[in-house]
Amino acid sequence: MPPKTLIADFAVTTAAERDSQLANALAIAKATATSVGQQGIVITRLNFRRYTVSLSSSVPYGYIHEVDQAQRCLA
Repeated sequence: MPPKTLIADFAVTTAAERDSQLANALAIAKATATSVGQQGIVITRLNFRRYTVSLSSSVPYGYIHEVDQAQRCLA
């Protein structure tokens, strides 16, 4: 299996939509990870509206790693 497998890439406008999309993507990622048994899950917040969920060889199986790449503008 490749080092990283994209499961979902989505944009949201509300917190409820974010929670629903993340729950769906995590369910798919967990099912896929279980069938393979070699990769963990990475959730990445790219900005305040866009997220990705991937399987990654750099994360141990059974773990979820969160990455926050969103930048706040403090002006």
